[in-house]
Amino acid sequence: MKTPFLTVLFCTLALAGFASATDVRAEDEVQKIAVCPDGGYESGCKQEDVDAAISLADDFLITLPRRCLYLTDARCWVVASGTFASMERGGPVVWQHLELMPSDGPVVEMIIMAENATGNGYRLVLSAQTEGYFTPPDLIENKDQGVVFHVPGRMGGTGFGNADILLVRTKQQWHRVDLDAWFGQVNSLLPDGFEIRQGVRFDFREMFASSPVWRADDGNCCGSGGTVFIDFTVVDWKLSVGRLAFNQSSPVGSTVYVSGPASEDALK
Repeated sequence: MKTPFLTVLFCTLALAGFASATDVRAEDEVQKIAVCPDGGYESGCKQEDVDAAISLADDFLITLPRRCLYLTDARCWVVASGTFASMERGGPVVWQHLELMPSDGPVVEMIIMAENATGNGYRLVLSAQTEGYFTPPDLIENKDQGVVFHVPGRMGGTGFGNADILLVRTKQQWHRVDLDAWFGQVNSLLPDGFEIRQGVRFDFREMFASSPVWRADDGNCCGSGGTVFIDFTVVDWKLSVGRLAFNQSSPVGSTVYVSGPASEDALK
């Protein structure tokens, strides 16, 4: 049985000290802003401009399922919304999942989360955008030690990299776990000539993920090197590789591509 996320987190923090913790609004965190309040695509706004354009007015809970919290000139639809009403640590948390369509760019998805910690109104906890997709937040742990939310997501493009967000609410504040370092760590630990190239489906309840492994001459569609199984830990609020297991496969012939009956090739 795997070790729960909070147990892993607080064991490493106890060794490293809480002074290394980074707040969810860290100054050195640079987020890509695809759709700005002016409705333009990558028109030069900053994260603080986006945050300032999010309205948490007194009646926003009533209109949460149908009115965008993000006030932008781009077309905006509410994909989904919801509330986590009973938290062991902190106050109720609301979230909204948006689809944005700028006049001069691709469709972008956005996730917004806010908390009513004091009973005197909601404050913004998170806003993020991706040209891929988000799915609704998942409450993966809700304990007196802390509350952990995972927002699954993917980037746009052929690499289909991870756009996941991992938030931890401790007694003191919110923290956003850095999810950037693990990918390079995996590739540095694999044997020469093998690598991972695409995002993974995280299981933060088990602190685990797996991925196909590519050989240097593989096409991006299909890794022929085997499978890597990754156990994660958290060090200084960064997701890191604790251990990996690489099951190498050996191709016995050339790759054969077969079109299914609904493929474009079969319909020609």
